[in-house]
Parts: sequence; structure tokens; C-alpha cells
Amino acid sequence: MLDDIGIDLPKAPNTFGEILGSLVMANASDFEMVKEILVKMEDEWFTKAVLDAVIKSVSESLCWLRKQ
Repeated sequence: MLDDIGIDLPKAPNTFGEILGSLVMANASDFEMVKEILVKMEDEWFTKAVLDAVIKSVSESLCWLRKQ
């Protein structure tokens, strides 16, 4: 399904990854769930885009927390 959305909205994988990263940082989810989602994705490009966005989102959140 994300493959279909990705074709219609090129930023969908990045946005989805940012949402997953935010859920991880809020302790509403963990990386095990992220892994399960990535394994189910069929398109390698979308998988990489989502993972990159998750990592970027978590990294930015951690950097922001360190500055506090």
C-alpha cells in the first residue's frame, strides 16, 4: 500500500518515516515494530527512504534533547 502512496505522493515515505521516528521517541513504539514494517515493504527504495527518515527523525530528536 505504501508503494501506491509513494507513487502518488513522492514525500510519503519520508513523512511516514518521520511519524514512525516520532512514535519511537514518544515511547509509543519501538524499533522492533519499525523493523516489522520495513520487512513487509516490497519496494527497496521506499524501504530505504522510510528507514532513513526514521533515523533522521530520532537523531534530530536526540540532538534537541541534548541541547535542553
